Amino acid sequence: MTSGAAHLPKLPRRTVLRLGAGVAALAACPAIIAQAPVAVRCPYIGNDIDQVSFDMLRLALGHVPGNFTFHTRPPRMERGRALHELARGEFLDVAWAVTSREREAALLPIRIPLDRGLSGWRICLVRRADVERFAAVDQLAGLARFQAGLGYDWVETSVLRANGLPVVTGNNSDSLPAMLAGQRFDYYPRPLRQAWVDLQKYPNLALEVEPHFALHFPSALYLFVNKANTALADLLLTGLRKAIDDGTFEKLFTEQYSAYLQRAALGQRRVFHLENPSLTPDTPLAARELWYFPPL
Repeated sequence: MTSGAAHLPKLPRRTVLRLGAGVAALAACPAIIAQAPVAVRCPYIGNDIDQVSFDMLRLALGHVPGNFTFHTRPPRMERGRALHELARGEFLDVAWAVTSREREAALLPIRIPLDRGLSGWRICLVRRADVERFAAVDQLAGLARFQAGLGYDWVETSVLRANGLPVVTGNNSDSLPAMLAGQRFDYYPRPLRQAWVDLQKYPNLALEVEPHFALHFPSALYLFVNKANTALADLLLTGLRKAIDDGTFEKLFTEQYSAYLQRAALGQRRVFHLENPSLTPDTPLAARELWYFPPL
């Protein structure tokens, strides 16, 4: 299999089976797939969350029969547009995103959280000069006196608002750090990995990871496919389950997140637990083996 860190060269048309046709052929005649690559079209790998999700996609398809190649689709699209393109079924075969009722209504989710629920654990970037302003915040009502900054179409934006936390919105993740530095809002909730990735990406904005509190709400980062592509959905679910059973899912998860979990020190923070009304009843919250529970 090939890496998705950059756009991949196109293979000759006669040697590549499109997903849908390719997966159907796999079910009908595995020998066909053994001879011809099956092209998987996925979003451009434009940021950290794209890379860790793509790595889980490769892990899943590495656990099922087939000769899969990965074609990323430049230019980078915001998450909402990528999911829209996936629902249209023309340019993408698979995408990844934090789930919501709307996304599960439009697409077919693979209900194994790639990040074991860590998308619902948030620590916050703040202006360096304001770190101590948050030290005395010990209740959610106190946090509500500050304004968060998030993307206008992000799932977590609706989650915070549903819990009474005011949110200022920006167009994308690239604009929000500068908005924070420019005092457009007070804190920027980020998944554990992304907090430090952003600090490294924007070293001149005088931002810090706030050390006193964390937010938590039930959440899942899923792979999604078009509703008509049940064959690919079955392959991805089978592959992820096999990776869980043989320990390679846990190994990759540990490689991806262990250092950031240590740095986040969630056990030393006040945790504000939020409700997530965007989750569907089909979310497998009772399957404890699918989720990470940090020591608190």
